[in-house]
Amino acid sequence: TIAFAMVVSLFVSLTLIPMLSAYFLTGEQAQKSSNVVWDRTVGALLRAFERFQEILERAYAALLKLVLKAPYVAIVATIAVFMFSLVVLRGVPTSFKPANDFGEVTLTLEMEPGTNLNGTEDLTTKVAQIVSAGSNVELVTTTIGGKNGEANKSELFIQLKPGKARHVTTEQYMADLREQLKDYSSYNLVVKERDPFGGMSGQPIMLRLRGTNTQELSGYAAKVLAFMQADQRIKDAQSNQRPGKPEFRIKLSPEAANTYGVNSRTMGMELRGQVEGFTSAKYREGGEEYDIKVNLKPEQRNLYDEFGKVLIPNVNHKLVRLSDIATTEQILGEAAINRLDRSRYIEITAGLAPGVGLGNVVKDVERYLNEGANKIPDGVSYGWAGDVERMNDMNLSAVVALGFAIFLIYLILSSLYGSFVTPVTILVALPLAFSGAFYALFLAHEEINIFAILGIFLLIGISGKNSILLVDYANQRIAEGMARTEAIVEAGLVRLRPILMTSFALISGTIPVAIGLNEVSKSRTAMGWAIIGGIVSSTILTLIIVPAIFSYVDRYRIWSKEKMAKIFIPRSE
Repeated sequence: TIAFAMVVSLFVSLTLIPMLSAYFLTGEQAQKSSNVVWDRTVGALLRAFERFQEILERAYAALLKLVLKAPYVAIVATIAVFMFSLVVLRGVPTSFKPANDFGEVTLTLEMEPGTNLNGTEDLTTKVAQIVSAGSNVELVTTTIGGKNGEANKSELFIQLKPGKARHVTTEQYMADLREQLKDYSSYNLVVKERDPFGGMSGQPIMLRLRGTNTQELSGYAAKVLAFMQADQRIKDAQSNQRPGKPEFRIKLSPEAANTYGVNSRTMGMELRGQVEGFTSAKYREGGEEYDIKVNLKPEQRNLYDEFGKVLIPNVNHKLVRLSDIATTEQILGEAAINRLDRSRYIEITAGLAPGVGLGNVVKDVERYLNEGANKIPDGVSYGWAGDVERMNDMNLSAVVALGFAIFLIYLILSSLYGSFVTPVTILVALPLAFSGAFYALFLAHEEINIFAILGIFLLIGISGKNSILLVDYANQRIAEGMARTEAIVEAGLVRLRPILMTSFALISGTIPVAIGLNEVSKSRTAMGWAIIGGIVSSTILTLIIVPAIFSYVDRYRIWSKEKMAKIFIPRSE
């Protein structure tokens, strides 16, 4: 989109703009069209701006001459500003995507294994009543039962009032709701934003621990979970490892089975039929077909209570008392067995407190996994999923893309200027723009996310144009025979107005993005602040540092050109 827009803009600036300028920007026509209303309104503003521009040009000329007397001072100061921005960057949270303010929240509950639907419904109704009483809530819907048929799970969907009608953001509401429902935290209560993309978790933190030794894996996962639950920045930490479901097992005795002629397959089919029933035939009437099921009476289907009365047929079709050939035990079976890359894994998911950066939390968790006495065992490995995985991919891709972009800009400028040295002066504006973006994100309490990265990408092209305007004009004046210092000063004065005009226009167009006028646009405010901060820093610092560096780079260009000529150009005899 950006590339196509730039192509269209280039075509318009080379064709339509010059044509319109020939008709609308002549001084003679401007005088003829002058009138009293214009002079007292728009004309007065233009004259005031013109006076301000003249004062600014005189001040900039004095500053530029002072900088060129000791350019190394400006260079050192600029380096200090950039280095300090890297320190400030450590205080800027990082994440993959910003917290949304759509006003849609999901609350999940999980009762003890074996809880029936009635018990789950009773508890969920109590929680729903507490949630519905909130002044910011518009709608609450409940779903009893899990997606895979678990009777002990439930989910509440909470629709908040529109942004202008409520007093808190979605993130703040979730933090308040957790505190309000802390008495229900033992029911694996999880409060999270509704995932608009239909993800399985919707939680920003998804840590997967893999291993072949089940006991070792479970033990270490419990330690990691306890560590995350103790961190106040992490909310609703839980794992997918659940207590087993209660099972009533009937174990066939091999000796008794041989004596009575009973095998486990026959016994299993018989017990299944007694409890669930056999489909013995089909009943057809009026074109409809119905299954005919045969099973025991309801009071006889409890195998635990009726175990001594249950009869099983043997190979000779004679009934054998089940208690004579089998024993029973009650245990907790595994709720689920999860595998990833041919290994068992346990997934720990968690949310974040308001204003906490995902990247900082991930670094602390990785430090726990890789250092100290709690270091991950040799038989266990870990990996990230969800937002953490996407954030790591985004950071790597951004670094690679920025590197290629800067390299391509350098090659293009080198070919245009016929020098490998002159483009260095122009590329100096890039780190200055980045430092401004870091300062702006820090001061605005924003985070580095996918939108901020997009804003930084935009700064690559925006910030370089100021340097190009200065360097190109200075080179033209030097080629005409003007001294280097005078050429730099004149370039700064002549190019000051277009540089400020384009910068003001870009900042003005980006202000609505930085403000965030509604719930949807608030998620993109980081991009607006990054662009505004980068434009401000690159504009101010470029007007000072580029002339200072140009005085050194141009000397080096001339010196290196003379050296290369002596080496590669043969002397004429």
